[in-house]
Amino acid sequence: MSDTVHGYGADAELVGSTLRLTATGKIGRGALGTDTREIAVPELKALSFAPGNMVKNGRLELVDERGKSVVHFRRKGNGEWHSLFDRLAKLAPTGADEVPTDDAPLFSEDAQKSIAAMQVWLEQKGERLDEKLDQLGAWAERKAAEQESKEAAKRAKKAAKDAPRDAPSPPVAAASSPDIAEQIRSLAKLRDDGLITDEEFETKRAELLARM
Repeated sequence: MSDTVHGYGADAELVGSTLRLTATGKIGRGALGTDTREIAVPELKALSFAPGNMVKNGRLELVDERGKSVVHFRRKGNGEWHSLFDRLAKLAPTGADEVPTDDAPLFSEDAQKSIAAMQVWLEQKGERLDEKLDQLGAWAERKAAEQESKEAAKRAKKAAKDAPRDAPSPPVAAASSPDIAEQIRSLAKLRDDGLITDEEFETKRAELLARM
């Protein structure tokens, strides 16, 4: 009898007392260090189960003489994976499910090469992601500057529209008649004293009379 449970990047199939882990993608191969790994459950040194939640995926960790194998699964698979864990705990040595798996070394030496290759791949993905994020940030800054320029233009236009109209300049008061008469008398005295000619007197008098 075999039971297969689907995880995130790898599937687990329990065949008798042997658990077969099969990678279903790059993430699974990176975690397992191989495409397929078989684990003799009665020879396990430790095993642990952590359910998934809204923040992170669940984890099934199995430790044998080669190191620790980790399988991830989504929150909706909590029930199936917990049932599998219970069956594994019954087949494993007594107390294996009580041994902490946190400090167990991952996999064998050969598997470490696969992990290193996966880390390089993830780093390359990260670099490309950083480049995309930088481009997105620059685009957002340009858009923000353009928007601020438009808003500033709108504010200036509104301020000009709301500003009070300039009051008309007060008209220059025309010279009063008494002042003009006094100036004509002064011009006449200058003419009589021989300081200006008759023609100059008449020209100035005509200008002053035109202002009345």
